[in-house]
Parts: sequence; C-alpha cells; structure tokens
Amino acid sequence: MAKAGTSVVKAKANLPVDVSTIFAAEVAQVQKRITQPSGSWIKVEGKEFVLPDGRKFSQFDAVIVDFISANNFYDTDYVEGEQNSPKCFALSFDVEGIKPSASIAKPVHENCDSCPNKVWGSHRNGKGGKACDDNRNYVVMEMDPKTHESKLYLMKASKTAVKSFDAYVNEIASTHNRPLRGVMTRIGFDATSKYPSQRWACLGAADNALVLEAQSKLEEARRMLKVEPSLTTTEDAPKAKGKKK
Repeated sequence: MAKAGTSVVKAKANLPVDVSTIFAAEVAQVQKRITQPSGSWIKVEGKEFVLPDGRKFSQFDAVIVDFISANNFYDTDYVEGEQNSPKCFALSFDVEGIKPSASIAKPVHENCDSCPNKVWGSHRNGKGGKACDDNRNYVVMEMDPKTHESKLYLMKASKTAVKSFDAYVNEIASTHNRPLRGVMTRIGFDATSKYPSQRWACLGAADNALVLEAQSKLEEARRMLKVEPSLTTTEDAPKAKGKKK
C-alpha cells in the first residue's frame, strides 16, 4: 500500500486491456473457498424474523431476488444455539438431477433422487419423515428508506414450508408472468401451525425502480446462494472431555 503523498510506479507488463477476463476464473474459485458470513442471514426465533441488526418482525414485505434448492442431511440432532454442519448436502438452481456437492469426500449417494435418505420413513427418529431435509434458500432485498441503498439477506424455507414456497413461485409465474423479483412479497408464518412454518403472499407488481434494482442484484444474490455450508467430520470434531461411565 502506497503512503499518502507518494506516487505509484506503473508496471510495464504487457497486460491485455481487459484484465477482467484474467480474473474471472480466479474470482469464481475464490468464492467457493469462503463461507457466507452468518450476519447476512435472517434468523427465525419462535414466530419472529430476526434481522442481523436486531430488528424483529412477525411479518415483513420485501422483494425475493432469487432462490435455490438445498438438500441437507444431518447425522446429529439439532441443539439450539449450536452450529450444526450437514454430513451431506446439495445446492442447485434446477431441482431435476440434483446431486451432492463435489466438495463432499464421501457423499451418501451419487444423486439425490434415488438416495435412501430421501425416502419417507428414513429419518432416524423412527417417526416418519425423510433423513435428508428439502429446503429452499432465498435472498430478499430491503431498501433503506434513509439512504435509498439496497441490502440483501439470506433466508431459509424449512421442509414444512417447501410445498407452500413452490406453490407461491408457480402462482407468481402463472398469474403475473414474472419471476419472484418482479413482485412485492409479504413474508410471514402459518397462523394455523404451532411451528414457525413460513408463508408468502403477493402484494402486487413491484414498481419499475425496485424491479431494476433487484435485477441489478441478481448475480450477487446467486453468488450468496451458491456459497456452500462449512463441513465438519467426526474426525475433525473436538473430542468430548469427561470420564467414561
């Protein structure tokens, strides 16, 4: 880094005019090497959405920029407050032919469609359900009323809400002939469920300025959606301390 007030010597290398071509492949690889900061996720606590800045809402209105199908298999039970990493997972913008990530050393199966963990009743609790969860991760855009700048946040539609999410996507496509980012969406919870199962309602077409802003954020949103979760293995996990019984 050059000090203030000093000149920077220009290199005389014979570089092509468009250096973006050189960096494109490397940038794609760099993005695969990082995990998405946890601060960009909107969390669910009870039937409230908690934004990274601490704001809480039982429902809110936003533009959904894009979404991705996410399959996650956990071989340990969820413990509130702890970070649980999947043993196997898959991310895809196309639900057909989805298969485990290439970053998994030992995937459960070669593809998700015929995976034994996707069979109803395969869950280890013995109460039915699938061992591998179907989810939809999606990115919402919020406009700051003071600065008029947009912010992107990640959200997850849990397995209890996937059918409703898919139905909403189809509704917007067939009724409005638009992708999700072309409408304003009210995001809330199913009032009839004791679980915080998300639901979505269309408030109408988004205005042109908002649509253009969402369109300009599409690639950034897709990069966020493609960031893979961190993986830990049994060998990597710290050994529990204590006396054997």
